Amino acid sequence: MKDDNGAPVLLTEAKVKKIARWEDSFRKIAGKAADGPVAAKKLYELQPEDLFAVLDKMQVTPEEAVQEEWAGPLMDRAPQLFQTDRSVWADAEVAGYHGLPCEAAQTLTCFEKLLAAIAVGEPDTEPIRRDLKTIIAQREEAVPLRRYDDTVKEEYIRYYDRPEILEKASEAEILLYVLYVDELCARKNVTALQAKAYACYGGNRAYACSWTRARDLLMELMQLDDAPGYANSLGYIYYYGRTNNGRPEYARAFYYFSIGAAGGMIESRYKIADMFRGGYGVPKNERIANRLINELYAENLPLMMDQVWDCKFADIALRLGLIHRDGTGTEKMPLAALFFLLQARFAIRKRRETAQYYGDEEVEKNIERALQSVLPPGLDEKHLPAQAPRTPKEAVSLIPLRQEDYFEMKIRLKEKDPQSVIVCRKSERDPKHSLPMFLTLPEALWCGVTDKLQFTAADLKLQGGERSAGGTTVTVRFDRIEEDGFYYGASLRAKISAEWSLKVPKG
Repeated sequence: MKDDNGAPVLLTEAKVKKIARWEDSFRKIAGKAADGPVAAKKLYELQPEDLFAVLDKMQVTPEEAVQEEWAGPLMDRAPQLFQTDRSVWADAEVAGYHGLPCEAAQTLTCFEKLLAAIAVGEPDTEPIRRDLKTIIAQREEAVPLRRYDDTVKEEYIRYYDRPEILEKASEAEILLYVLYVDELCARKNVTALQAKAYACYGGNRAYACSWTRARDLLMELMQLDDAPGYANSLGYIYYYGRTNNGRPEYARAFYYFSIGAAGGMIESRYKIADMFRGGYGVPKNERIANRLINELYAENLPLMMDQVWDCKFADIALRLGLIHRDGTGTEKMPLAALFFLLQARFAIRKRRETAQYYGDEEVEKNIERALQSVLPPGLDEKHLPAQAPRTPKEAVSLIPLRQEDYFEMKIRLKEKDPQSVIVCRKSERDPKHSLPMFLTLPEALWCGVTDKLQFTAADLKLQGGERSAGGTTVTVRFDRIEEDGFYYGASLRAKISAEWSLKVPKG
């Protein structure tokens, strides 16, 4: 049954509470609305006392009636009647502590367990009754003394295992965090061991930096879990001699980086390249180092195209820039070095806006020092050109593409020169929308993402293209340019010649 507007019938809080407590059958309480969609005027937060009332009634009611009168009707209707979205309580304060489940969240868990047990015909109510008694007892207990199970404690650890959250935590919240971490570490809990290992790896408000403790915890984690990140972190500890008075232990570092690399860790792969490049713990082999870095660059470039800033592209582009600056296994190419170092600077700045990685401040300094070392004489960063003498062919050759990508050029014809030309990246998958373009212009010290290339074209000579109804706009679709010919697949779409100038994007 719906109202005249076709919307669900809204039940008062008093009726929803009666349904929650099973004071009568759902059908009798909901009345005529029972056969149609119903919703609460305001979502009701379940209380432990509500479920106690249900459990008491279940003791004297046949299982079929439990299913028919209470559980069955609520299987699908619960989200419309009760607050079942835990995100509304995500930042709730529980007796002065954030990150713990509030009473309503704990009661909801009991409710869900009860419905699930009834659904499979195994309504063992005693464990749920014990949980509800614990919830009520907690009202009078100090938080550190509450008998939360390990699942709750893990969630609390995960809540504070974020630098931005831990930084704002109160002293009481941090003490509880340490209490739970140490307690679960003693039980070999992976979540707790991870939290403590990476806290000691550099230090935070909860644990002081202790490379030895971090190493030992990471070793322990490797025995319990197969995640490759532990080996990667151990590789860094040994590479920088953090447990050996600053003296590198390269053989151990290479061993653990190899495990990390085998597990797909990007950092391990470029650190192995560093070791081959410098001959650290392995025979020096610049060819292998270059191949590893070039492979990583090709694999991670699509992340810049998709604006995935929380990635390791900056570290890879830095290394590629250094290879070309120093002529490592190749000839020295300062312009290529500048190209990759500009990409590295852009990538590290975007990463630091969106993520917090240990050592990123130093990474940015290293990139900046390397970039300054390859700046062409006379190019002043404070007075950069607004235009770059790039043809469309030269500009689009700098933009990474996927196989299904192409370009669309729009020429707005005017009576006088220069003409205005805009080029966008498109995809066969979604030709209606333009895609961002990752562009690097060394001559303007610019690298970034832009949604269009803006050209001016003087002395324009144009053949072909698709003209608008008024003839003032010409559209050319292309995926390659050969001399003055703009091709899409095997089809020549237009021939265009002009004196071109590319506007340097802002930002």
